[in-house]
Amino acid sequence: MKPIENISQEIEDLREQLLSLDEEIWGSVEHRDTNALRTFLPLKEKINERIKAFQNAANELLSLHRIRLILAIAPPASGHRGGCESVLCP
Repeated sequence: MKPIENISQEIEDLREQLLSLDEEIWGSVEHRDTNALRTFLPLKEKINERIKAFQNAANELLSLHRIRLILAIAPPASGHRGGCESVLCP
């Protein structure tokens, strides 16, 4: 397996673990207790925001890495090393 695939799988595994933790926390709240739900709601909103932020950051990092890999293997342009002028290139 290539490093990008390893990282992608690890990120997906971590995302699933975060979602499982979220479900476990949600399951620990007494849903018939209105006060417990009101108390928990701000925490639940923060958990949702953080999971979404994690997913967005992970996707962006993986995309940047993929772009770097594509640029690194692009055919050389006339007078350019590996066809890459980006700081992302090795």
